[in-house]
Amino acid sequence: MSNISAKEMEVVERFIIIGEYFEALELIDIMIKWENLDNLDLLKVKLNQVNVFLDLGRYKEGLKAIKEIITDSQKSGFREIELSSLIIQSKLLIYTGRFKESLDNLLKIELKFDTNLKKETTSSKTLRVRFLRLKGVCYRATGENELAESSMRESLKIAEELENELEISKTLDRLALMINPKDTEEALKLLKRSLIIRKEIGNKYLLGQTMNRLGIVYLRKGMLDESLAYYIRGLEYTKSYGNKDFQAIINMNIGTIYENQGKLNKSLENYIKSLNFSREVDNKSMISASLYNISAIYRQRGELDKALEYQEECLVEFKQLNYPNGIAASLHNIGIINYHKGNLNEADNFLKRSLSIREEAKNHIGSAASTFYLIQMSLDQGLLDDAKHYLNKLEIIKNKTENKLVGQQHSISEALLLKNSARIPKKAKAEELLRNVIESDIIDHEITTLAYLHLSDLLLEELKLTGENEVLEEIKVLTDQLFEISKNQQSSSLMAETLWLKSQLFLISMELNEAKHLLTQAQLIAEEKDLKRLALKISTEYDKLHNQMNKWQTLMKQDVPLAERLAITDIDNLLIRMIKREEITLLEHEIEDPIFLVILNKDGQTLFTHRFSTLSKLDGALIGGFVAAINSFASEILRAPGNIERIKHQEYNLIIKAHEKMLFTYVYKGQSYSALSKLNNFVELIRTTKLVWEALDEAVEKPFSLNEIIETTLIKKADLIFVTNG
Repeated sequence: MSNISAKEMEVVERFIIIGEYFEALELIDIMIKWENLDNLDLLKVKLNQVNVFLDLGRYKEGLKAIKEIITDSQKSGFREIELSSLIIQSKLLIYTGRFKESLDNLLKIELKFDTNLKKETTSSKTLRVRFLRLKGVCYRATGENELAESSMRESLKIAEELENELEISKTLDRLALMINPKDTEEALKLLKRSLIIRKEIGNKYLLGQTMNRLGIVYLRKGMLDESLAYYIRGLEYTKSYGNKDFQAIINMNIGTIYENQGKLNKSLENYIKSLNFSREVDNKSMISASLYNISAIYRQRGELDKALEYQEECLVEFKQLNYPNGIAASLHNIGIINYHKGNLNEADNFLKRSLSIREEAKNHIGSAASTFYLIQMSLDQGLLDDAKHYLNKLEIIKNKTENKLVGQQHSISEALLLKNSARIPKKAKAEELLRNVIESDIIDHEITTLAYLHLSDLLLEELKLTGENEVLEEIKVLTDQLFEISKNQQSSSLMAETLWLKSQLFLISMELNEAKHLLTQAQLIAEEKDLKRLALKISTEYDKLHNQMNKWQTLMKQDVPLAERLAITDIDNLLIRMIKREEITLLEHEIEDPIFLVILNKDGQTLFTHRFSTLSKLDGALIGGFVAAINSFASEILRAPGNIERIKHQEYNLIIKAHEKMLFTYVYKGQSYSALSKLNNFVELIRTTKLVWEALDEAVEKPFSLNEIIETTLIKKADLIFVTNG
């Protein structure tokens, strides 16, 4: 009978420990083919093979192999091999997102420890370390956080008694994410200890896992750049192993950073990568998480049909996982998306289903969230009794939990009922409740934002009644504060919408140039952060104001009353849209007609001109008029680098952008939505074309004609941006 020596087995296990997985597999394949191999040794070799499959993310192969090992070990009476196999099977179930099935499996295994193992040995204690660690992971996934942490701490205690550095590092890594999320320093301490161990071991796959977890903790600390750096290093460490499941996790985490930074396209790109990797390994937990996040990005971008499509698919995955918390969250989100789309009956149905699951699970915070939206929808439909019923429910939850977020939800909900009354004392009480939320700590920025918007709406009602400029100034202060919150929270959509709201307030004050400037800034933010629908809507508002400037200037000369100015604006509808986060509906967009491009220096001397189409016989007069119009704004624009101005000359529109010591102007006819982004893209394109930029920079100081090569290059790039891309 051929047996494997302890030294040969040690070589395989050493390869696995240091992360030389492919070398380990080569040796394992050779050993499995040995003739007359002892059954116990064969099972040990196969167990090592499954351990390699685990770290390489080859879960389907692992699950198939482990079933055979469990059957063979049970037939042969190898109790420790059986226990080890069952634990590995539970780990494989976790890695494929089947947490409840894994936990059920682990609870059955627990009974086998005392009956199968007559005495505690080093190897049996090591099995207990792994068992407790996996149990902790499952408890965390099912929301039993206290049990999760206690299991993990017990696992760490036994691993330290054994002085098993590898098992210590594995438990430290898991424990770091299970302690209170606010204890970031404690989490970092645990992970850095693990990192030292793993660097000594030299296993790059395990190092990548720790880097990933360090990224999670730095994200909790709000240190996004540090977090992203750890995620990227983690990905670099592990790419060579081809573990698609781990790549799915890291890509999702990178997507979260980009989402927090407002880089929605990059975020979406990483979430989709995560989804594709997760589907390849059939990790349903990660599939559902990716779908959930993709839906959230489309919702932020205002693409509600796509948001709904991905959230519905997410619901299917959560149902297959039989994960009640996930099902409830998905039903809640489908309800909210339908609410934003104006489908109130559908929204009501999904939110009630979500509430039912959350109440049954005694998930008070989740129940409060669903109830909070049901109150708003009841009021939108004029169902006052229903709103009062849900407010009573919310009050019970508030009293039961004493949770600050629930308290704020209750205050806003009570304020909304009072706000609907015609009685002045009730409106005053509503104002008081909303101010209390605003003056409290920000628990959830969406809740605080709602308080600001509803208070602004109340003050707007007062403004209509009184016409007092003091009330208008108070609303301006509120929008200034809201804009600061949006910046701190890096909420790009809220930043853009708040600037849009501020522009309407300045319009009421007859500060026309400031109103135009704020709309331009709002559009630029929306464009930069991939909020295309919002950018187009704001651009349409700008064009509307741009075309009505003569009318507004006449009103300013006539000094019309504030109430009359207020009636002309669309501020009411804008506030309602922001409060309800209604879907942006767009008319078909016309592409502008490019006419002329000019680059000038600070003294108004022309460096480059390009005509996109043939003008009439008034070429000279028109071009002269364009240049005169540009020069009239030149000094003001150059004082504020990066400033952009849009002006009208006859039936033409001009966008002027200052960059360093140059003025770039694009002349066009029609709508301005794409014109602004095209001019920005053109400036960026030539700025990164070193030869062209250096020639322009030199011409700024010592005006001279650009040579033919530079001229030709500029013309080609201008046509590419303004004509081809149009």
